[in-house]
Amino acid sequence: LYGTLEGLFVFSPAGRSRAEAAELLEKKLDEPGVSFRERQDARRALATAAPETMQAFLAPPGLKLDGDLSEWSATEPLHLADKRHYVPLTQHAEWGGEKDLAAQVYACWDRDGLVVAVDVKDDKFEPPGPGFELSSGDSVTVAVNAFSNPGTPIDPRESAVCSMALVQGRTVVNEDLSHDADDAARPDARVVRAPDGHGARYELVLPWPMLRANPQFRPGDRM
Repeated sequence: LYGTLEGLFVFSPAGRSRAEAAELLEKKLDEPGVSFRERQDARRALATAAPETMQAFLAPPGLKLDGDLSEWSATEPLHLADKRHYVPLTQHAEWGGEKDLAAQVYACWDRDGLVVAVDVKDDKFEPPGPGFELSSGDSVTVAVNAFSNPGTPIDPRESAVCSMALVQGRTVVNEDLSHDADDAARPDARVVRAPDGHGARYELVLPWPMLRANPQFRPGDRM
């Protein structure tokens, strides 16, 4: 079950195991000439049947939001560099390989909160313009469901959805869910251009009060 702007959709494996369903969806994505809508639906269904996973470890000492990802060198990132990871948002969008669009995702935590970094490689960096939605240009949205059960819907009181982008050389971060936490429990972010100019680096800190209202349940164990 997954939601889109058009409504709710249900993917059923028709008696197959989750692994078998995922294999069929991967084959579907590998087929030539898959339509825009079919690729969208298959990719979203695959994200449910076989979600990409990673583990967040204790943050390296001295971690800073400065665009320097060398601090993450001892951690294992999640690699997103395959057409199966690509969901087209427009009718004629096509993935042109790793040089066209790819990303590495890092995650760690400390006593203050959860830290996420995304190193995006993009041959054409097109940030959103001032006054426009961040999704109108190159940006990253991070959604964290603080509950352990994958089937649990996102609860604004216990989860976070934040978008970040570089707008006219300045980092802009938006909270897509409202929280009752105080001003001290606000997300902090930094976005910089990639050193080679192809893409950008995104770093985000989500304080624990944003993710778990009850201090007894911090930190969370699922992204």
